[in-house]
Amino acid sequence: MAMYRMAANGNDGSFWALNAAQQALRYLGNGAIQPETSQAITCIAVANVDTIYGLGPAGDLYRLVDTPLQPVPWGPIWHAAVASDGGVWGVDDHGNIFQWANKDGWQLRPNGGANALFIAVGNGGDAWTIDNTSGWWGGPGAPYRWNGTAFARVDGAP
Repeated sequence: MAMYRMAANGNDGSFWALNAAQQALRYLGNGAIQPETSQAITCIAVANVDTIYGLGPAGDLYRLVDTPLQPVPWGPIWHAAVASDGGVWGVDDHGNIFQWANKDGWQLRPNGGANALFIAVGNGGDAWTIDNTSGWWGGPGAPYRWNGTAFARVDGAP
């Protein structure tokens, strides 16, 4: 049995995984798996068959463009997430939050003072992060949500 590091699926049923060698794989159905020629990938995020992103070990963000995975013109990113509607957000290694704006590239978004380590996104720009100012050893901090202009602290959220 093959070992996989992680898997992700899109809103259209497209399904991708990463194997132990950090190679991107696409499931074609009926048990068929197609390896994609790419550099080592540590994380993969899928919106649909046309919007697949991966992170390299150095934090470089890649997008699958036809095949193989090709770098987009920006990096490094610590964490990236993609919504089912194709919206893409990323966090760099300094806690800054970025949103992919297609023709305008990556746009820095005000983080509201949160020290972001990751981001979770939904459709329509619904994006959340957690303040990690206290560090992993101090436990997670307050949640922050994108309000259309900046990330704002959400008091009372779990």
